[in-house]
Amino acid sequence: MQRNPSLVGVGGWLACLIAGLAILGPLVGLGQMLEEFDTTEKAFPQLVANAAWLQYKRITWGVFVVTAALSMAAGYRLWKVHVQQSVHFAILALWLVGPVGSIVQMLVTVVSFGSRAMGHVGPKMVMGLLVSSMGAAIWTAYLRRSRRVNNTYAPPPGRAESEPAVARHARRLPARQTPAPQATQCAHCSRRAPETRLQHCMHQHLVCEECLRHCAHCGRAVCVLCDLHHCPRCQRLLCPGCFTVAPVRCRW
Repeated sequence: MQRNPSLVGVGGWLACLIAGLAILGPLVGLGQMLEEFDTTEKAFPQLVANAAWLQYKRITWGVFVVTAALSMAAGYRLWKVHVQQSVHFAILALWLVGPVGSIVQMLVTVVSFGSRAMGHVGPKMVMGLLVSSMGAAIWTAYLRRSRRVNNTYAPPPGRAESEPAVARHARRLPARQTPAPQATQCAHCSRRAPETRLQHCMHQHLVCEECLRHCAHCGRAVCVLCDLHHCPRCQRLLCPGCFTVAPVRCRW
């Protein structure tokens, strides 16, 4: 997938996902859980002192704390830690918090009240499992295919994701099988390899080390051919994504 350099940074659907993981999801889950407890105890007051009900509430609270922590951690990493591992962690969290969490809640119900309880709440739980599975699948597809996600969580300098697969394979070959490097040159100063090391910047310009720069905030590679930006507070060089939030993020 080719990158659109203008789609960089937290915004659009990515911002919606982060807000859902870090804030809205845990708050909605907490509200639904408390409402379930309150409604059930009002309908069946005798449950307040029932051992099975108290056990169910304790385990449900434990499951909620774990899933909420996972969700908030995934949202925070997507917001602040712009590396590919944050995307992988978010995908894992989506499935653990959603479908796996629903399955665990079913097991908690069976353990606390027996299999007969599933006759009353089973259909509702199955529907919740299907909805959470669809949501996790949709967001997983987004995180894997979105241009904004691909640009924002690009590999760190020195591990250019756009490098052709043939070149990556050739680098892993034994020395005697590695093909001779082809002559190429810097797009700015025309220096040629192998007299200087060439690398792609985040906008896919092939430049030498002398023409390469790095964002002072996220560390991604830019170059003198890019539309360079500077923080209005500290004047450090920033990539387009970090420049949009520089007044808020400036650490200097």
